[in-house]
Amino acid sequence: MNTMAYSTRWACPACGHRTIDAPPPGPPGTLFVCPVCAWTDVPHGSEENDGPHRNANGVSLREAQRNVLALGAIADGRLHEVRAPLPGEERAGNFRTLDE
Repeated sequence: MNTMAYSTRWACPACGHRTIDAPPPGPPGTLFVCPVCAWTDVPHGSEENDGPHRNANGVSLREAQRNVLALGAIADGRLHEVRAPLPGEERAGNFRTLDE
């Protein structure tokens, strides 16, 4: 019997809250929309302003992280899509923004 458990709750790359419920390997690329910051978890390449997945979020990951800290959502126009984290959605202890 395998007693080794793993968490299927992954940290959002924009806000760091554990909101992405997906089987391993998890992000990036689950296409899950974070209810805490409105980030759509797209495949790699979203870190740059002109990355191939910019249209999914409207901003790069770096911009989204800055906006989450300043506004509470990845963009001002997305504030109506967000909510406070629920129990179990705490920010991952090892989360760091791209600026850190």
